[in-house]
Amino acid sequence: MNDTPFELNPAQMEAIRILEGRALVVAGAGTGKTRVIEARTAALLDAGVEPKQILLMTFTRKAAFDMLSRTAQRHPKARSVDGGTFHHVAFRIVQSQYRALGFVRPPTVIDGDDAANAIAAVTQRLALGGDKRRRLPRKQSLQKAFSSATNLHVPLLQVLERDLPEFVEDLETLQQLRRAWVRYKV
Repeated sequence: MNDTPFELNPAQMEAIRILEGRALVVAGAGTGKTRVIEARTAALLDAGVEPKQILLMTFTRKAAFDMLSRTAQRHPKARSVDGGTFHHVAFRIVQSQYRALGFVRPPTVIDGDDAANAIAAVTQRLALGGDKRRRLPRKQSLQKAFSSATNLHVPLLQVLERDLPEFVEDLETLQQLRRAWVRYKV
C-alpha cells in the first residue's frame, strides 16, 4: 500500500500494518485517528478483506460521517464498508435481532420531546393532574425525573427530593403515572 497520500507518522504506520484481527486506535483529538482508520481500511481492502467484513465505529455522528465519507473517497471498495456511532451500530443490531432478544416488535428510539409528549398522553388517559388546586410537574420535568430515576437506579422519591421537592407529596400519583408511561412505551 502506498502510504504517501495518508501522510502517516511511524506510530500511525504501525497501527495500520497489523492486518490480522481487531484494532483499537486510541489517541487524542486532532492526532490523525481518522487518517489512520482510512489507511487501515484501504490496507485491509488491498489485502483482499471483503468490505462487508469491516465495521468502523466512533463516538459522534460528525466523526462517523467524516470517517465513512473520507474512507469511501480514498478507496472505491470502501463505499460498502459499514459503520457509524457505537450507539447507532448497537441499535441496528438490536433492531435486527429483536425477536432473539425477546421483543415482540422492533424497538424504536424516542427523543426527550417524544417521551414528554407520551407522558402528557398517559396523564390525560389516566385523568391525572385534572385537579385545578393541585397541578403535576410539567411533562418535560416529569420526563427528566423519570429518566433520572431509571438511569441512576434510584427510587423516584430520591429524584423528587433532589429536583422537584414541591411534588414529593404526589409520589404515589407520580409512581402510578411512571408505571403507566413505561407500559405505554412498550
